[in-house]
Amino acid sequence: MGKKEKKRGLTEMVAHELEVPLDAMTLLPRIECVGDRELTVEGHRGILEYGETCIRLSGGSIVLNIQGQGLELTGMTPTRARVSGTIKRLSFERA
Repeated sequence: MGKKEKKRGLTEMVAHELEVPLDAMTLLPRIECVGDRELTVEGHRGILEYGETCIRLSGGSIVLNIQGQGLELTGMTPTRARVSGTIKRLSFERA
């Protein structure tokens, strides 16, 4: 097990023991879905790709891939993004 995996495991254990949400103790984004029509990402770090069928957002150590139809950013602040449209797939890749 590498140093990053050990650190991640310790952070998750501490969050669990303190009953603190994991996103509050890590730099991972929080994702909230409303069916397949809307997605809100809190804690994003920028747009990597933007199109009608694919939106990719940086989440620090992960990249969020949102695929669908008629996708658009309907709200955005420096740390929050709201995506609307028909969401068909949500996937993650390690940066």
